[in-house]
Amino acid sequence: MLLFSLSLSAETYSGTCGTNLTWTLDTESGILTISGTGKMTDDYSSPWDSYRSYLTTVIIEDGVTSIGDWVFRGCSSLTSVTIGNSVTSIGDHAFYECSSLTSVTIPNSVTSIGYSAFTNCYSLTSVTIGNGVTSIGDDAFWGCSSLTSVTINSNAIMSKTYSGSQNLKHVFGAQVMQYIIGNDVTSIGGNAFYYCSSLTSVTIPNSVTNIGESAFTGCSSLTSVTIPNSVASIGDGAFRYCSSLTSVTIGNSVTSIGGNAFYYCSSLTSITIPNSVTSIGQEAFRGCSSLTSVTIPNSVTSIGEAAFSFCSNLTSITIPNSVTSIEKGAFYGCSSLTSVTIPNSVTSIGTYAFSGCSSLTSVTIPNSVTSIGGNAFYYCSSLTSITIPNSVTNIGNNAFEDCYSLTSVTIPNSVISIGYSAFTNVPNIVYTGSATGSPWGARSVNGYVDGYLVYSDASKATLLACSAAATGNIVIPNSVTSIADKAFFFCSSLTSVTIPNSVTSIGTYAFYGCSSLTSVTIPNSVTNIGEEDFAWCSSLKNVVLGSSVKVLGKEAFYGCKAIETITCYSMRPPTVEDGALEGVPYSAIVYVPADSYDNYYNHDTWGLYDVRRIGAASTETNDVQVTPTETTADVVWPVVTGAASYELVIRDKNGNIICTLVFNANGQLTSITFNAPGRDNAPDNVQKAGFSFTVSGLKAGTTYNYTLTAKDSGGNTLDTRTGSFKTIGEGTAVEETEGMPAARTRKVMRDGVMYILMPDGRMYDAQGTEL
Repeated sequence: MLLFSLSLSAETYSGTCGTNLTWTLDTESGILTISGTGKMTDDYSSPWDSYRSYLTTVIIEDGVTSIGDWVFRGCSSLTSVTIGNSVTSIGDHAFYECSSLTSVTIPNSVTSIGYSAFTNCYSLTSVTIGNGVTSIGDDAFWGCSSLTSVTINSNAIMSKTYSGSQNLKHVFGAQVMQYIIGNDVTSIGGNAFYYCSSLTSVTIPNSVTNIGESAFTGCSSLTSVTIPNSVASIGDGAFRYCSSLTSVTIGNSVTSIGGNAFYYCSSLTSITIPNSVTSIGQEAFRGCSSLTSVTIPNSVTSIGEAAFSFCSNLTSITIPNSVTSIEKGAFYGCSSLTSVTIPNSVTSIGTYAFSGCSSLTSVTIPNSVTSIGGNAFYYCSSLTSITIPNSVTNIGNNAFEDCYSLTSVTIPNSVISIGYSAFTNVPNIVYTGSATGSPWGARSVNGYVDGYLVYSDASKATLLACSAAATGNIVIPNSVTSIADKAFFFCSSLTSVTIPNSVTSIGTYAFYGCSSLTSVTIPNSVTNIGEEDFAWCSSLKNVVLGSSVKVLGKEAFYGCKAIETITCYSMRPPTVEDGALEGVPYSAIVYVPADSYDNYYNHDTWGLYDVRRIGAASTETNDVQVTPTETTADVVWPVVTGAASYELVIRDKNGNIICTLVFNANGQLTSITFNAPGRDNAPDNVQKAGFSFTVSGLKAGTTYNYTLTAKDSGGNTLDTRTGSFKTIGEGTAVEETEGMPAARTRKVMRDGVMYILMPDGRMYDAQGTEL
């Protein structure tokens, strides 16, 4: 703690500021004089704190060996300081925010200038640093916004952090106009000339091997820089925001150009990158809007993310064979770029790589490229041709969106996935693939195409993306495991879709606005219906939710005003999130498993609808049950674990196939095939909810045989049930047959003709012929 004493007179204040030091302040002249021998005491609250407003001049006499930390901080009226030749150190923050100080001369006796010693001395215009200085602390002249001239000996070590090394670091946060770095300085440290906005030129000697991070950031008056051959690396942000920099010469020893190195050097018109450079950092030349051409040498192996983004006047670029990938946003917003050649060494084109290159007319993608990233060529509105080679397997989301000048695009059959909106506003697309089960090739609806489901390997899970292109009926193959966000977004012509059991997830907005879709069945493999998945499907009438569906996402069926039935196979009512069923009329029938009826009926949301038990639900039977009438038969069958389909074959008593009915895993009819040409009474499509079907149009009093086969997704038989049934005869009168007990035989009148009905259901005509 500083100990001092005071004596007062009308115009003079005095005291001690060290063991053998005294101070005197003449308030009339504003002169503070420090005398004696030894070190000045460090203290945030100096002994003249109460009188600092009077202080305009400081005289430190010979004998004083140090200027303490903080001692003159905030002396806003101080205009000049004289430092005696005995002073060897200037403490941290010693003249911090002496905002009226205009010049300072530091004698040869001083060896160190402390951290932030002259920070925010806004009026300081010149500094002379003596030959004895070997260390200048970080931020020593930070914020000296009027400083235009600095004279410093070449032996100065520009960082107290690295004692014994020669390094400039965060020293002149000021407006130095000219600076000559001594020949023995080996490194220009981080932030050394940070925002020296009046610095017009700098000479970097051959002794310098490294230019640190942000070394010349914000030197907005700097017009040219020559980086000598001795320099090996240019640090991140080294010349960032040097907005007047027009030319840069980079020495032949530089191996890396750091990230943001020339960020928004908006006046830079040309740059030569030497063969020694192997890497260009991310955003290295971002915003160099005057740059017209760049030649990247063969030594470069990587171009960082957004390296040349927003170089809006860049018209041509040569990418050498040494580059293996074009990173994210590398040429984003290069709106004057007319052509680009991508070498065979490149294997991937990153997201947004050429996005917004609105003058780009042609691109040749080599056979080495396997993936085209999302938005890679987004809004390349002048692009007229593009060749996608057979090597490409993936095309990302929005990859060619708004490339509305493209006259044609051929998608090779090597492609296994195309992201959503990959070709929005591209008029003519041709898919040359021939993958088995692919439901469509080229699709074009009024010139607007959002994408396709394409795949070449059925064993691969394929991302589905097919928006406005989809029309009519879509059958999604078993290779698909997920349906992407917005996959069928606003497919207003889509009338039906078959979703296989292989699908486990459906993305948000997947079928939003499919206004022609009338029915949908969600397979047992799906657990969640995503947000707004079927919102505004205004023609949707029948919905089947598989047994695993647990959640209806927010507004999942919002605005589906035409829904008549919802069949839920889940034993537990699915969670209904906000607005999931908003707009679905309460008159809609909700079919539920018989054992879960009460759970649905008492549910806050499901209970608002007409909840009914699934008719003769499969959960209520362990075997096939047939209930015949005169011309119909109700068939109910149990669920078979692992079954993807059920085949019901009905034959006459002679074994001739009458018809074949195929049902999906949820017991919903998918097809009927008739094998009795000319037969008058074909079975009608009378579908109940669940594993129950009514075959109609049968002949009364006729025996039929049936076979029910459960098959897996590969068509292999899992279970087979066989049996027979006989429709009952239609009659208006029943009487006992003479000589036979009524319990055994009956006469049945039908259309005026008498028939004999046996107790076992067999029926004979009057001639004894079994019908």
